[in-house]
Amino acid sequence: MNRGFPEYAREFAMAYRALPAVKSQIIEACDDPEVVIRRYETEQGVFLAVINTGLGPEAKTLSLDAGALGGRRLRDLVTGRRLVARNGAIRLQVPPVCLRAFGVQ
Repeated sequence: MNRGFPEYAREFAMAYRALPAVKSQIIEACDDPEVVIRRYETEQGVFLAVINTGLGPEAKTLSLDAGALGGRRLRDLVTGRRLVARNGAIRLQVPPVCLRAFGVQ
């Protein structure tokens, strides 16, 4: 069955499968009410899911509190791209209805 948006489903699935299969906690690291951040603590390290539940047409530019995240650097678990905190915050763009998966470093 093809709904016409396989690239979005593929991106979501890759991020979802990169996260550990353990319980997580919602953390307060972003002021936007449409963004949920879940923290996964494992023996292999700390992981984050950044979920934009917004339906708007534009991507959101987020400023995440590095202290609340537990680290000054994030590594995207799908692309391998690294994000570094500047002035205590990590900035990233998240498209509408999107899941991004990160490892905390």
